[in-house]
Amino acid sequence: MHVHAGRDFENYFRHRSILAAGLALAIATAGCMSPFSPSRTVVSDAPATAGVAVDTGKLVVGPHAFQDVYYNVPFAAAPKLEVPDHWGKCQVVMETPTRFRVLNHTGSDLEVDWKAIGAKAAPAPLPVLGPPQAREIAAPVAAPATSPANSPGAGLPAEPVPVSGTR
Repeated sequence: MHVHAGRDFENYFRHRSILAAGLALAIATAGCMSPFSPSRTVVSDAPATAGVAVDTGKLVVGPHAFQDVYYNVPFAAAPKLEVPDHWGKCQVVMETPTRFRVLNHTGSDLEVDWKAIGAKAAPAPLPVLGPPQAREIAAPVAAPATSPANSPGAGLPAEPVPVSGTR
């Protein structure tokens, strides 16, 4: 009876440890996509005025890879960027008014949501056009009366000739 009790005890803990390892793996894998993932704010503050632009997106960064993200909205300066760092797995390594770069520190794909808020870039100025300039138009140059033997019109009459005939 003691032999069976020992085996039951070992099986009980073997199953529990396998269950615990599986649960830990599931939490570690799903941790990147948790809605409770901490978020951090990086770099400049955006003014709270009417000239504020907002851009959001989602991307997948490959394992141990950098990913450049170009904004759909032009910003005057590097915007306030909100990117969840997924407990140190994701890092913003560069920011400009037109894009940012993310680094995935893990060995698997990482899905990242982001939001940028900042001052809108001023529209590009239109070119200044002056009044139209008067131009002198040269008189057309007449084609030579004879054409070289190897030109496409060689052998054709100078004027169209009507065709007459019966069918």
